[in-house]
Amino acid sequence: MIRAHRCTKCTSDKPSVLHHGLEIDDAGVLNDAAWGWGFGHHVIVRYMNDMLPEGVQQALADRDLSGAHLFCMYAHLDSLNVKTGDMLAPGAQIGTCGETGNSRGVHLHLEVRAGFDPDMTQGFAPLLANLLNPDLLFAR
Repeated sequence: MIRAHRCTKCTSDKPSVLHHGLEIDDAGVLNDAAWGWGFGHHVIVRYMNDMLPEGVQQALADRDLSGAHLFCMYAHLDSLNVKTGDMLAPGAQIGTCGETGNSRGVHLHLEVRAGFDPDMTQGFAPLLANLLNPDLLFAR
C-alpha cells in the first residue's frame, strides 16, 4: 500500500526551502505538513511482513521486530506517479528524483523503518524509533 504526500509549498520554480530563502533544517519546515515535514513530495511504501523474503523476516526478528512490516520512504521527489491507497505493482515507478522540501539538490532520500501498524493509523511517529539500514532490503 502507498501513502503519498504532495508538498504544497514546493513549486516547479521554487521546489526547496533554499529557493524560498529558508535555512536547511529550519524547525518550522520540519514541523509543517505543507513542506511534507521537510521531505517535500514523498511516498511511503508498506511491505507486509508475510510478503518479505525469509532473510528480511529473520533480520527483523534478530532486532526484536518479529512480525513487523517494512515502510520505505522515498523523499524529495520531483513528481509522484502514485497516490495514497494504491497497490504497488512490481517494477512500477513511484516518481522521479527531485529537490523538494528540506533539500540542497536533486537526490533520492530513502528511509527504511519497521512497524506493527500495517495501515499507519497511528501516524508516522511510532515508526521513528525503528530506522533501519536500507541494506536490510537485500537480506535473503
